[in-house]
Amino acid sequence: FSIEAKKVGYIVAMAPAESYLDSSSAIIDERRPTNGTAVDCGRRFSLRLDLPPRAWTSSPRASDVDRASVTSAGFSHAGRQCYAYVLARAGVDAFDWISIQLYEAYSPFAHDVHRRGMDAADAIMVRVRSLAEGYTVSELPLLLDNDSFTSTSTSSSSSSPLSKVEYQVKVPPSKLVVGIANGWADGMKFCKVEPSAVRSAYESTLAEYGEGFLGVMFWTIEEEGKDDGDDSSRLTHSLRSEFENIGLQQLSGEL
Repeated sequence: FSIEAKKVGYIVAMAPAESYLDSSSAIIDERRPTNGTAVDCGRRFSLRLDLPPRAWTSSPRASDVDRASVTSAGFSHAGRQCYAYVLARAGVDAFDWISIQLYEAYSPFAHDVHRRGMDAADAIMVRVRSLAEGYTVSELPLLLDNDSFTSTSTSSSSSSPLSKVEYQVKVPPSKLVVGIANGWADGMKFCKVEPSAVRSAYESTLAEYGEGFLGVMFWTIEEEGKDDGDDSSRLTHSLRSEFENIGLQQLSGEL
């Protein structure tokens, strides 16, 4: 659908929760998780969307406190690279922009910033670099009669209708939109990001790649408050103040 929509002139976007397209998993070796099963490997594809959040439970960087936080909350709604398959089939050029939802509950980004104490701008740059330079997702399914799938390696079995492939996820800054939360974020389960950190990451992206990331989006317009003339608490106002002199045009709220 994305390919056909693009062909006839529609604007096509992708908005994966971070665990559905987790570029941070490329930074450390997570092919062998310290706790969990094979599906918990950060760079391995899965269709399941009912998994515990990787960074908080099975990553080598997860602590007992992290695991206890997730267990006590009863949270098991994360994925494992499922949108990599969409990119592999459609191609990145089928999308005008790809907005990574860093505000996903118990996201890898939230773990980096709130549990590991990483600077938010640095955490954004980890994702920008990994997407721009490419990271590999393994175990994607491939129909054996499909010749259009891009892969780096394949293995097949005569007893299965599927072959498993690897795919390099690569998204240039010119198509990347950073997704953050506004006033509702609690600063633990849902990550809070200051607009100044987003600007710092934008400037770093511009310096490293010759272009900044495409834009910023947030969830949700409903939490921006009433139009009472006081914009000081609104994320849109803060973002505009940060970016008004450096040319970032894509300031939009997700409806």
